[in-house]
Amino acid sequence: MKILFLFFVPLITWAQCEGSYYFEDQSSIDNFIRDYGDCDKIDSLEIVLRCSGNRITNFDSLINIKKINYFKISAECSNLSIDGLANLRKVNFFQTYDLDSINSVYQFENLDSIEHLDLSGREISSDLANFKYTEYIAKLTLRGAGNCLGLSATAKSSLKSIAILHGKRDGNLSELINGNYLESLIIRNIENFSVSPPDSLTQISNLSCINSPGIDLTPLSMMKITGAINIINNEESVPIFQNVDTIDIIQLSLLEDLTDFKTKFPNLVKVNSYLSVFESSNLERLGINKIEIPYGKPFSNYLIYTRVRIEENPKLKECEEEFLCEALNAYPDSVILENNGEFCNLDNITEYCKTVSTKEFDNKNIKLYPNPASDYISLDSSIKDFDLYIIINASGQIVQTGHIDSNQINISNLSSGIYSMCFRSEWDYVNLKFVKNSL
Repeated sequence: MKILFLFFVPLITWAQCEGSYYFEDQSSIDNFIRDYGDCDKIDSLEIVLRCSGNRITNFDSLINIKKINYFKISAECSNLSIDGLANLRKVNFFQTYDLDSINSVYQFENLDSIEHLDLSGREISSDLANFKYTEYIAKLTLRGAGNCLGLSATAKSSLKSIAILHGKRDGNLSELINGNYLESLIIRNIENFSVSPPDSLTQISNLSCINSPGIDLTPLSMMKITGAINIINNEESVPIFQNVDTIDIIQLSLLEDLTDFKTKFPNLVKVNSYLSVFESSNLERLGINKIEIPYGKPFSNYLIYTRVRIEENPKLKECEEEFLCEALNAYPDSVILENNGEFCNLDNITEYCKTVSTKEFDNKNIKLYPNPASDYISLDSSIKDFDLYIIINASGQIVQTGHIDSNQINISNLSSGIYSMCFRSEWDYVNLKFVKNSL
């Protein structure tokens, strides 16, 4: 006879308290364990630590809480010693105000995971020491004054996004991270912070420095940046980004020291989505002839799709750039050329591009027909030199792409209107216009 043994393994789950909770006095906290004794997960919790009255003196009734989705805690005065929350292990979004006013930090000794830690305050001196036991922090936002000390080595290696906002921030980037990659680094309205990275950091996907005139970005000049560079109103010299070759977005604005775009990006060959140089009073040269024009998702502002913006650069007087001709030919309504120097506005560039484009297309000798067309566009035999095609509407949006595997392209799904069709190979390109008629 065979004996069958059945083992039952209990399934570990967290009992969630529905809704949002707001505590500002001790009685509201004491009543929590009476009303929700079995609850160990809270969706939203906000706590205000006041200095007088029936103020909160301990968190004992929250001892069972292990996970909080959104947790906001603020202190209105200093020298408050708070016990409790000893079993809190995970917070998705943790937002604090003046948390260093709490002189006891062991209440977070078991909090080992925070997806987004947002620290805000007026004169914070030891922001991060309250989280010295936390081993995982994916995103960190620091607001106001303070330093960058206190994170554990494992937390610094887990950080993928850092935003430093508003105020004087002592310290440097290497005190916050020790990994080799950052998804995002944002610096806004900041003084006295050093972006000197650790030796391990080699790549930042998105770099943004806004209204931080004292921040020197030179230590980041060798970073591999592939997502976006956004530098606005920075008095320090824009560094020479040696390792930027292909990137999604470049936005440069209010930069007095910027005189030659090309010298800042000597190895740039392609901008995927958006290129903007705006209000740089000393800009004299672009030098972007050898850069591929953007064909990715355009920048959208109030339903206006823009891919190239060269605007309000009064010393920029020469814009006879093939890059601008290609962009105007491919998506004329997505290019802004305004209020630059005398010969760098839309009318001047359009006249220049007429001769360049005519010679270019004659040499390619590619024809598409019929034009206008309703169902199919036919191509002559010279199209065999190209691999891909892209169709762009008058607003600059990509509406159709594909591989060229025959001499016909089906356009029956397109709405009536004027389109640009771009043919690309590894070494070459052609842009041609056609009209789609209704059936």
